[in-house]
Amino acid sequence: MSPPTRPDANDSHHTPIDGGPRRDPDPRDIGAPRRALGRALALTAAAWGTALVANRALRAVDGPSMLPTLAPDDHVVTVPTPLLAPRRGDVVVLAPGTLGPTASVKRLVGLPGDDVVLLDGHLHVDGSWWDRPAVVPVDADHRWAPGPAEVVVLGDDPRASTDSRTVGCVPADAIERVAVARRSPWSWLRPPAGMRRRDGPRRRDAVRVVVLDPDDRTLLFRVADADGDRPDWWETPGGGLQPGEDVHTAALREVAEEVGVSDVTIVALDHEAERDSVLWGAPLHRVETSMAARVPDDTVTTDGWTASEQVDHVDWRWFTRDELDELDDVTHPADLAMLVDRAIAAL
Repeated sequence: MSPPTRPDANDSHHTPIDGGPRRDPDPRDIGAPRRALGRALALTAAAWGTALVANRALRAVDGPSMLPTLAPDDHVVTVPTPLLAPRRGDVVVLAPGTLGPTASVKRLVGLPGDDVVLLDGHLHVDGSWWDRPAVVPVDADHRWAPGPAEVVVLGDDPRASTDSRTVGCVPADAIERVAVARRSPWSWLRPPAGMRRRDGPRRRDAVRVVVLDPDDRTLLFRVADADGDRPDWWETPGGGLQPGEDVHTAALREVAEEVGVSDVTIVALDHEAERDSVLWGAPLHRVETSMAARVPDDTVTTDGWTASEQVDHVDWRWFTRDELDELDDVTHPADLAMLVDRAIAAL
């Protein structure tokens, strides 16, 4: 029988007193606390980085210019433009100093090279009409031709917005971020949300008012074609209906704006005419209802004319019934003499 062997002094395995196995500490485990600390620091840094990115991705909306899409103090989730190229219809964040001292949130409606027209609050871009979140009447019609490095931006509610109507086209590189969604309540913001292309001409419901003075003379405005493609024509006071407006209310408003008389009686002439036209390259299908009013004298006040009317209305004149028969120029409405006869009989 061989004698028991003595443990080698260099052997790391020893037999404890209780007879169980024992292992000396593994030198490789000495760095475990350091690794745990490193993981904690990395997780902390990642959490701070995620919070920083999330904070930069969220933008608060300042003011009511984007109603009804975005309310004041709504937050939008944004992506920087180097990662997401802006498209027509996007809600974008513009750099401070572009429209004001702080960053601003607007809708991108015109890209470089577009032909952008704003008529009656409606938008015509790139050869087509575009639906918007809401149609709001504006105080003037506008047209823009952005250059190779320019864009056109508008607020969804132009009544409360400083945008390209005020400053013109803005630099394309002023767009810092693109909004992709609204947070709380969640809604997607990227096209086609907010703006959709429409086919064909836009129907423009309008009113034309035969305005008579005490001597049964008829007031006509001489109008120059904004596109320069047609000769001047004569037309009665009138214009497009505003959202929610009926023809009677529109007639009262147009007489007050274009003639300067608000206390008149409006009568219907039971006449509606349709015609197609083009204004600033934008096709319109006009549906015009004729009304009539008599004013106390032949005074015409132009203070209420819109900016486009101040440019397009190059003259005005009171015509007798006989002078209307001798008028060779184009008139709107086309069958004006017949409507004047109806107006004289009704008033």
